[in-house]
Amino acid sequence: MTRAWLAPSQQAEYHRLCGAIVALGRTAVARLSQRDGDPLAFYDRGAGASEFTAAAGELRQAWLAAEAVVPGGGPLGRLSTMLRISDSFVEPTLLALAAAPGLARAVARSYATAERGPLTAGLLLELATTVEANRFGLASLLHPDSALRRRGLVTVGGDPHAAIAATTPIELAPVVLAVLRCEPVPLPAAVDELAAVPTATSAAAMLEALGLAPLRPGELATIAD
Repeated sequence: MTRAWLAPSQQAEYHRLCGAIVALGRTAVARLSQRDGDPLAFYDRGAGASEFTAAAGELRQAWLAAEAVVPGGGPLGRLSTMLRISDSFVEPTLLALAAAPGLARAVARSYATAERGPLTAGLLLELATTVEANRFGLASLLHPDSALRRRGLVTVGGDPHAAIAATTPIELAPVVLAVLRCEPVPLPAAVDELAAVPTATSAAAMLEALGLAPLRPGELATIAD
């Protein structure tokens, strides 16, 4: 079951937003590669602080423009509410850096090259800032009580209640990508379509099979309705 909520002609601002997310990911990994002395040939080796700041500024403008497409912000506006966005706009920036490899294969490959494996908390924080002291502060956004994790927007390792380490794997909830791309958000089938009323264990298995993050009751509808 899906719900379409915008006509294709209304999606231009969302396409701009996705482009801004991809550009932010590219700029971040280029800056990190330059710092590590191992620049990736695919990207501009001169990307640095000013380029990252410009990309983050475009992300903010594109995000707000996409929210303004429909009154109340639509699913993107509700996603913003779930993130509890601060004046610094750091929460959407971190979410965008986690989403970038899901939107562009080239970014996914560059992240994998930088980490030599799947996305980790350490890489995500280093993409956000090259200043070590700032990374320690940003780590709080990945705490079990943070909006990103408590709302199921990202999953961290195998234990939803565990503190992160630099090597902890990070995964973005697939429903977030649907919201960012202005696609109909996939919803679980109704209980009567799934035969017997599911137990807690089987319900979790159904959500996993559907590719949805294990959100608390009602939180998926908060994005999609």
